[in-house]
Formats: sequence, structure tokens, C-alpha cells
Amino acid sequence: MPHITPVSPNPCVPVTRIRGALGDKVLRKSPELFNQGLPTVLAEVLQNARRAGATRVGIELLGEEGRATLAVRDDGHGITDMARLVTFGASAWDERTDLVENAAGMGVFSLASRGVTVRSRGQRVTLSRAVFCGEAEAAVLPDPEMVVGTELLFPVDERAVERAVERACRFYPLPVTLNGRPQPQPGFLEGAEHVVEWQGLRLGVFREVGPKVLDLFDRHRGWDRRLYLNFHGHVVECGAAVALAEVGGPTRNVFVDVVSAPDLRLVLPARNEPIDNDFFRAMRARAERALLEAVALGTTHSLPFDDARRAKAMGIELPSVRIPLTPWRLNTDVTRHRIEELPGPVVLGTPGTEVLLTDALGIEQCSAMNLDLILRGWSDRPRVVVADSRFEGYREYDTLRVVRAISAVATDAEGSDEEFPGSTIRSGSAPQDAEYQVVETLSARLMVAADARKWAQPAVMHEAAVPFFFTDEPSFDGMPSFVVVRGTEPGDLSDALVEGFFAENEDVGNDSSDRQLEAFSAEARDLSRTLLLDGDAATAARIVEHLRNIRWELRSLQKGSIELHIVEDQIGSTIRIVGPSGREVTAIL
Repeated sequence: MPHITPVSPNPCVPVTRIRGALGDKVLRKSPELFNQGLPTVLAEVLQNARRAGATRVGIELLGEEGRATLAVRDDGHGITDMARLVTFGASAWDERTDLVENAAGMGVFSLASRGVTVRSRGQRVTLSRAVFCGEAEAAVLPDPEMVVGTELLFPVDERAVERAVERACRFYPLPVTLNGRPQPQPGFLEGAEHVVEWQGLRLGVFREVGPKVLDLFDRHRGWDRRLYLNFHGHVVECGAAVALAEVGGPTRNVFVDVVSAPDLRLVLPARNEPIDNDFFRAMRARAERALLEAVALGTTHSLPFDDARRAKAMGIELPSVRIPLTPWRLNTDVTRHRIEELPGPVVLGTPGTEVLLTDALGIEQCSAMNLDLILRGWSDRPRVVVADSRFEGYREYDTLRVVRAISAVATDAEGSDEEFPGSTIRSGSAPQDAEYQVVETLSARLMVAADARKWAQPAVMHEAAVPFFFTDEPSFDGMPSFVVVRGTEPGDLSDALVEGFFAENEDVGNDSSDRQLEAFSAEARDLSRTLLLDGDAATAARIVEHLRNIRWELRSLQKGSIELHIVEDQIGSTIRIVGPSGREVTAIL
């Protein structure tokens, strides 16, 4: 701040003094401080009844829907001075209510646009918008029939009034009836797993679904995204949820029920959001602790390590950790569309073969196919799971061995060995043409590190003969580089190519997914036959494939026959078809 030199007042010059005041505009515009909707009106009316010491509230809906009148009557101590109803910022609440609830004396102005008739303690007055705005006067008349409590009558042109009443009084602390029928009013923290009393608040921890609050805000989902606070029946959204999720387990959320908290401040007049002061921040911090306390009540937990470390720093002793990890599976465009039951999580410490970690996001597609290939033929194979960094820090997790690489060694026709380190990652470089190699023998090796530490040296855990091995990621044409053992069934190789490397192109103008898959499959079969069959066998296989596409036509021949005569001249090949009746048809292809 700039330095300001203090100036002593001149005793000969009068000093002007000012203070805050309300201008006439405030009263004229006072109805606009509230949205005037029925939920807001009901919240204010019910709040006033509670503050007046009522023990029950009766509501009657009179008339037709859309042109009805709502009568709200309580058995509180009533209103002595009707003028206070239209005195903006004035109220007759006792000192404790003013202190604990920060009463503003504006609630009745929520009815300004509707108009309202008030009956209490032998008096009656009808207040219009003009009266609320200070532009007209209202006569206070005797009403000897109204002795106990207060009754408000005001028009409602909304529909579904009964639903609005049910929502308004759902978590209200006093019993409410509508046309004589008791309204359902569950406790706000009913069903909570753990409840903490703190500074005039009750903090309830819910496992999964909490109290029914979403419809109060016309939402259908997302209850776990906000912190909800019940201010004596008026539910307030208070920013982001205070939540704690276990990995593969429940998500817990905190809901707050106000008992008597003078340091809690809500934005006036409607109290639809909190003021972010020291008390509110301390409340959120206490709610965070309550979540960890709830977890500590169980027999096991699956919290991320950071949350467990936070609990330890708070002096909260958690039960033993349960670490569930997702089984690794081949994830491609083809396997993702298969309808199959996914395996459940692998829990560390349960009976079974060794658990190995692998990074599902960082693994290249060639490596994924090679890993899947080596695991398929491994009878007592380990349980390979997807690494989850949230568990890093737990000893049980950090000591797991990790898949680092899959390599291979091949023997060619001349007896020479060649090693293949696995997929080559060309970060920042353009794809190259795929390379294919036919070998005599091929063995794949699974390389694992002793633990999850990055510097641990990998070693061979398992070695097995495989029919093919993928050495480089797909090129421009979508095919990867690979080596394949001579004598391998072409169909086995083509199936692996399709399963592992078909990728649907969703760009505008491309064929449908089925047509793209059909074209890729045909290319894979043709490549496999070319590499693994001699010329005549490959040609015959292609012819058979084409004949399969017209098998319905071939069946019409019944017991006939087809002969194909190949001649090397300009005329071409001759096809001779003999039907069941012996009739012969010839054609030039």
C-alpha cells in the first residue's frame, strides 16, 4: 500500500462523518434478492417456523393445480409485531438464534412477488408486493380465530406442488404433514458408516451412496462430486466432495448435518452456498480425517499408498492392506469386441502362481503379442497383472518382479543364430516398411527384473519355442515385422496378425469396420501363404479361398464337377463345368 501521511484535523473546520446506510432502491428491489421459486419460499417459511419454537408444521394445498393456495401453519410462539415482517433486515429472534444461525431478517421477502396473508396471535395482515417495497400500506386486522402459532396463505401457480413440499421437508427436523398426511423425513445421516461430532456439526461418512439429495438440485447422478450440508432441512452444495476411494473398492463421501455451529457462515439471504472462511476449511480438513477413521474401522483396506501414509501421519492405524491388481490381457481392436467374461482381480497374498507386473500403457503392440504368445503355451505360467502406481510404496507391491522385455533367438537354414531384442520403438521417426523372415527354429525369452525399481537388471525367467515372433511395430500398410518358423500353419500366423494388428480407421470416407477387417484379414492370409507355402500351394489356397466366397453357387451343382485347364497363350484358361445331368459347359477365363 502507498504510504499515507497522517493529517490532523483543523479544529476550525467541521469534520464530515459517514456510515453505512440502506438506500430506497434496496427496499424497492428487495423481492429480487430471492429467486421467488416455490423451493426457496418453502425453505424460508419452514425455517421461520422452526426458529419460532414450533414442534410441528401442517401444510394444506387448497384449490386446483396451477391455481392453488398453500396454507402453512405452525404451533410456534407467533408474531407480536406485524410491522417487522416488512422491515427489511429486522427480526424478533432471540439473541441465541441471531448468534448461532446468523439470522438476517429477510426471509419473508421471498414471498414479495406472490403476496401473502399472515395470521398470528389474533391478528391478520395481507401483504402485496407494493407493501413489501414500501410503496403501499397494509392494514393489520383482528383475527380472534387465530390464537396459537402462525399461518401463512399464499398463491402457488406451479405444478407438482406435492413433490416440492416433500423435497423441502425431507431433512427438516420437525414433523410435517401435507393435507393431513405425514411426510417421509429420514435423518440426513441415516445409514452412515461413521459419524463424528465436531464443533456443532455432525460429519457422516457414507460408503458408496449417501442421502437422497440429487433431485433437490434436479440432477440424476454425480452425488459423489459435491459436498452436501444440511442446514436444518435446507441442503446446501459446498463445493467439491470430500471423498476417499479405495482401489477396486468403495468410494466414501462425507455429508454434513448442522446442529449448532455459529462459526459456519452461509451466503445470505438464501444460504445456497458457504462462505469460505477458516471454519469452513477446518471442517473440510476434519471431514478428510473422518474418512480415514471410517477405513480404520474395517478389517482390510485397498487405499493408495499416499492415503495410507497420510493416515499414518495423523496417527490413524489402518488394518492390513489388500492389493487387488487387474490381470493383464491382450487389448486390441479385435479382442476388445469379444464377448467374454473378464477375470476378477488378482489379490496379492492369495494362493496361486507368482505375480508379475507389466505396464499395460507403456507396452508396445508387438511386445504385447509376444507376451500373449509365450503365456499361452506355459502350463504353470505366472499371473501377469497390470502395474498400478497407486500401490507403489507398499512392500508387498514393491517386491514384485516386473516384466521388462521379451526377446527371441532364431536359427536360419544355414544353422546361424540371430537374436531379436523385441519391438523397436522409433520415437519421432517415420514408420518403415515391414520385414519378414522365415527361420528354422525360434525361441522366445521372458525377461523380468527382480523388483519394481527402475535400475534392477532383467534376467531370463522363461524360454519356450514359439511359431512366430513380432520384431517391429506396424509399418505404413499396417503389418508388423516378424520372423516365422518354416512349416507353421499359414492360418495360425494370419489369425495372429489380425488379432494383434488390425486397427480400425474411423476417418471420414473409409469403409465400415467390417469391410476394413475383411480387407485386412485377406491381406494377412495372402502374406502368410506367400511366406509359408510354395508357389503352387499358395496359388491353390487363394483359389480355394475365392471358391469359398461362392460356395452357395457351387452347391447348386450337387454331384457335378469343375475342371480348370491352364494354357499359356493369349486365349487364357479354360473352365469346364459338368452338371449332374452330364451336360457340359465351357468358358474362357
